[in-house]
Amino acid sequence: MNRDSAFFKSSSKIAARFLQTAVIIDDRAFVKEIEPDYTQPLIAPPSLATSKLSEDPPSPTPTTPPVSILAAPNPHGLDAHAVIDGYARKGIVCSVLCRQPEDVLGNPLSRLSQLAEVADILVIDWNIHLNNQESSEETLELLEKAIQKNIDETPRQLRLIVVYTGELDLNSVADKIRNRLTSKFGDIEADGDFAFIRGAVRIVVLAKKTIMGRSTDAKKQETDFGDLADRTIAEFTEMTAGIVSNFALDSMARLRKATHSVLNRFNPSLDSAFLLHRCLIAPPQEADEHLAPIIAAELQAIIEDGAQPLSPQIIAEWFEQRPDTHATYGFSTPAEERQFLVKLCDAGHKQALAGTVPSQIDRFKNLVPKATLNELINLIAGSETEDSNENLAMLMAVKARYSSELPYLTLGTIVAQAKDTQTIYWLCLQPSCDCIRLDGVRGFPMLRLSQSMDRFGLVIKHDDKFVHLRVDPRPFKVRTVEFKPDSAKKCVLSERRPDGSYWFKSKDPNYTCRWIADLKFEQAHRAVQALSSQNSRVGLTESEWQRRWDLANFDV
Repeated sequence: MNRDSAFFKSSSKIAARFLQTAVIIDDRAFVKEIEPDYTQPLIAPPSLATSKLSEDPPSPTPTTPPVSILAAPNPHGLDAHAVIDGYARKGIVCSVLCRQPEDVLGNPLSRLSQLAEVADILVIDWNIHLNNQESSEETLELLEKAIQKNIDETPRQLRLIVVYTGELDLNSVADKIRNRLTSKFGDIEADGDFAFIRGAVRIVVLAKKTIMGRSTDAKKQETDFGDLADRTIAEFTEMTAGIVSNFALDSMARLRKATHSVLNRFNPSLDSAFLLHRCLIAPPQEADEHLAPIIAAELQAIIEDGAQPLSPQIIAEWFEQRPDTHATYGFSTPAEERQFLVKLCDAGHKQALAGTVPSQIDRFKNLVPKATLNELINLIAGSETEDSNENLAMLMAVKARYSSELPYLTLGTIVAQAKDTQTIYWLCLQPSCDCIRLDGVRGFPMLRLSQSMDRFGLVIKHDDKFVHLRVDPRPFKVRTVEFKPDSAKKCVLSERRPDGSYWFKSKDPNYTCRWIADLKFEQAHRAVQALSSQNSRVGLTESEWQRRWDLANFDV
């Protein structure tokens, strides 16, 4: 992305408001000090025997003021004061630690392991001194473990790791990182010569400034200690610069600032009222599930109160930094294309295409067939897109898992059953209150979902592949499957297998199924309502002529 574009600069400001902590680990961090001048020879003071008190003292010989002479800074060192001050000016708390050999991610008690979990930005040096020798093996292991941990996480943590080094041959450093990660994880996405991306981890090689000895490309990676904050914020922005992601970052920043206001709303004076509420409910444990929704509603109110509408200016800035495709779609200039696209996204599809448009996009007027939608998103993106629509659909309908707790069977749970050579998907319709506090085997109503690419209302991910599902609420699609609850949790708890998948064992071995996802409450409730409507149909004996007149505006 063009870092000089208006959109990137505004994105960088939002990222700076979000970022709060940076951790710098360097085994040769140093602090500049003014040292006394030891370059002048020492002169003994006169004694009483040699001094002549009666004579006037000789006039002092003019000399130049003493100058403190410091050795040239170590090119591998780190000026902690300058780094900390640079981050402080951005409102980011920065910790600088002198790296020790035991500072590794593999040691859960090490400072590095503790701080890497919470740091927004992690900066490490390339070489570490071991037995009077320099070694980069510890840094390579750290990068390897960071990516492996990120792969194992669900969902993955967005992580920026910067290797900040005084090495002259920056290309060699980058090559060693690339080769090590490629041998371990396969293909690593390269962002230029000095940045690598694997999943949600971005690794960037930056250089401490030197007088000479680096290539022209490597020189661009040089960053002063005082400028390290600005540079790392820009590198973080490379991962987050987007309309939706900017809104998410800005929302998180506002939530952080409102933390104390929220805590004031949920103060200890509410305890007695909540306990009264709890003791009046049967069973009392159900009240425990009421806390999360009211806190979530409070956080939603903060986000909504501060939310700013998406202005035409922001939309225009976004289109300015996207790839130019004006010739492909029949526009005479990039400016003409951007003007049309801003109108398309700000005024809407119908108004933008109501007037004269190039023949290449005339087919978008009716959006028929549905495949035209895939072409329209490519026009907006300026390039071929992959899975963008599916990801947004999942974001709106499927719950994210931020916990390591085992999933349990409840309203909205989607499971997959392997039968013969096909996979059958089921949606759990059991009311939430009937999924907990179970003492024995209980039947769960499960609605069979149909796979379809032509007509679907849900998108899920199964083994990293998108699956399009249709909710067919006809009663004969429902099966009741019996499950035995966990004796301690008193719910139908899944079991984790070595490959990381979760499975539910039913009383009938034929219905053993794999957990795939949990729908958001509104999505699950819509399926229940659709099934209820089907069950409440009234069959009548009536005139077919009359019935067709009654349904004249519908398909019969």
